[in-house]
Amino acid sequence: MNPTTKIHRFVLVLTGWSEPHESIEDALFEAGCDDALLSFRNQVPYLEFDRQVETLEEAILSAIQAVETTPLGIRVLRVEPNPFVSIPDIARRALLSLEQVERLMRSPRHGTRFPTPVFDLDGKCPVWKWAEVANWLWFHHYLSDISLVEVATVIENINATLEWRNSEVSHRRTQLWERLAPCLQPV
Repeated sequence: MNPTTKIHRFVLVLTGWSEPHESIEDALFEAGCDDALLSFRNQVPYLEFDRQVETLEEAILSAIQAVETTPLGIRVLRVEPNPFVSIPDIARRALLSLEQVERLMRSPRHGTRFPTPVFDLDGKCPVWKWAEVANWLWFHHYLSDISLVEVATVIENINATLEWRNSEVSHRRTQLWERLAPCLQPV
């Protein structure tokens, strides 16, 4: 094994069919997905990869290319682990207790507040972007592994790109961007 390569584990959620079929497994194998396990949950197909390359981004992009070059019309919907997290998800991924996470959410650290939830702001089950939370936790020394931030960012960016490729969505978003861009402030 090349010293710069490592095994990257990730899941591609697929669309195009909902039942196991030998021809699909064969096509995926022939396309280069021999390092993945095809599974189904609630009739949703997904591939669990253990891909050995230098970077996670390279691993995911090469897997998506392999899947989508099959002649069967299989498409990748998204990459997992899920880029959106609840309080229990944050605790589990960051190896913190629920109480620690809730305390961090209530108390500003060094003048910065915990990231704002992206969904269900006033509900009982708020959801955050894991990339934002991981970056905040890293900055405030609650994560010891910077690769968690890097993985979250790569997955978030690839998922945004996969969502963008839908022509209706991309066309509408381009229109909205053109209307909003002149008045938007940089983030």
